[in-house]
Amino acid sequence: MSGIGEEFYQEEIPPYIKGVGKTFIVVNAESGFGEEASPRKITISDVLEYYRTQAPNISSGIHSLAGIHGDWRQIDSMAKEMLELFKCINIDGLRKASRKAGLTPRF
Repeated sequence: MSGIGEEFYQEEIPPYIKGVGKTFIVVNAESGFGEEASPRKITISDVLEYYRTQAPNISSGIHSLAGIHGDWRQIDSMAKEMLELFKCINIDGLRKASRKAGLTPRF
């Protein structure tokens, strides 16, 4: 992965992280119930869309992030991890995309 992400994870990048770029992260994740885990690309835009539309609603049982569906707590945890990783690898791009999406970055 050419060093991107190692600073964030400090030791070893988790095995479910399959690729990291400035604007995307590829994770090995299930989508839906009973499906096998497969590589899924999560972009900065996907994370911002999650925070803009779904994160405020914690009463719903199912949330989704980049086509990965599941219990809101698990998806929220994944979104938080991806947000923190994007902060580490491309904070300027994340800030710019946040403003463009109508969000106010506080980082």
